[in-house]
Amino acid sequence: MKTNNRTMHPRLVYEQMETDLAQSTARNCQPGTDRVTGLPNRAMLDWYLEHLFALAPEPPLTSALLVISLREVKTMRYAFGDTICNQFMRITGRHFREAATPGQFVAALSEDEFAFVISKCTGREECMALARNLLNRVNQPTRIDGRAYFSSAHIGIALAEVESETPADMLHRAQAVLHETRLDAGEGFRFAASDSAKLAGEELSMLNEVHGACERGEFYVHYQPIYNLQNHELRGLEALLRWKSPRLGEVPPDRFIPLLEKYGGILDVGQWVLHTACRQARLWNLASAKPLRISVNVSAIQLENADFETQLTDILAKTRCQPNWIELEITESVAVRVMDRAQERLLSIAARGITLAIDDFGAGYSSFRHLASLPVHHLKLDRTLMASLPHDRKGIAIVRAIQVLSNTLGLTLTVEGIERYDQQLFCQQAGIEQGQGFLLGMPASSSEIAGALDLTNVSSAIAA
Repeated sequence: MKTNNRTMHPRLVYEQMETDLAQSTARNCQPGTDRVTGLPNRAMLDWYLEHLFALAPEPPLTSALLVISLREVKTMRYAFGDTICNQFMRITGRHFREAATPGQFVAALSEDEFAFVISKCTGREECMALARNLLNRVNQPTRIDGRAYFSSAHIGIALAEVESETPADMLHRAQAVLHETRLDAGEGFRFAASDSAKLAGEELSMLNEVHGACERGEFYVHYQPIYNLQNHELRGLEALLRWKSPRLGEVPPDRFIPLLEKYGGILDVGQWVLHTACRQARLWNLASAKPLRISVNVSAIQLENADFETQLTDILAKTRCQPNWIELEITESVAVRVMDRAQERLLSIAARGITLAIDDFGAGYSSFRHLASLPVHHLKLDRTLMASLPHDRKGIAIVRAIQVLSNTLGLTLTVEGIERYDQQLFCQQAGIEQGQGFLLGMPASSSEIAGALDLTNVSSAIAA
């Protein structure tokens, strides 16, 4: 933030700046108001921030900028038209103006974004309290002509804490961090760091690269073995999507998979992974003396796709893969999300003989009614629960409770994240059936897995 210029602004206070703003608007010296909401517009926000930076408050006070993005406004405009949507934005803008106190400034940034400035902010706690207040106001139903309309929001927050930063930089940081809140399972707001704009640029670059990566043959699949912990017999393998970009190198899945989900590419890539896994499952099962099941992770976007079951059936037919050779894995959070919309689809898929696993179980999204309502066959314990075992008493209690639950419901339990011998020993002594982790087996290519399994009939399996 720029330093104070007391020569140019002697004894100037924030109340005087508010007066200047009102007079400037009245004289129409600036393009003052947004035509839809009646709030100050982007140009007036820039004017305000320029003056605010010239009047940097004395520490420990600072200034803060909140950018509020409404999630459903664009869809609302397509569904209900401009008249309804504009009324919704006007009412929302009025709610935000009513939430403002002296020293706070509200502006309309775009057709679905607002800005909220705290001139003299005491710190993060004040920003968090304001963000929760604004989110609560957005979450209330908005009535227009007797009908209730709903939206939700996410908020990017930038504190003026970076030396030599301009108002444009501050706004850029607040807007750049918005994309992170869309993927955040937290409260719906996030603070921008000094490098948030840089990180957003890196994500945009990665988004451009991941488009077409499947067609260019940059994706590949590794397989991680799942073992019976009591006799170390191989029970199955999990198919894991990997990406090696010619420009970016190896990209971690937690970086590129959210991008695929964000722009819809997960549908095509997900089909490719399913096809690859089904073809591999056939090869290995024809070459193996014992049946092997391949687990494939499926996203909420795939399950909510009306054509998913048909596509899955076509893949099984084309690869000549038996349904009992494949298992679909969905996370707890996905199970909660698709419960109402995809329950019948999952029941139909299970009726074909394909098993369903709940991945990352115990991560905090659980609702036991989902276990009772979905055709679940298999629970995979979240790896974070294993990190502190066997030395954490509370962790032991949680794992044993989940073990009892799985036994009572007749479900197979697999513990993920086994990386040390003491963790493996604990699971074995506890009588846990299956395990997966770096200690037991690293993810590897199909050829490496085949070599480790000593599948002598692979050639005949390929011919079949």
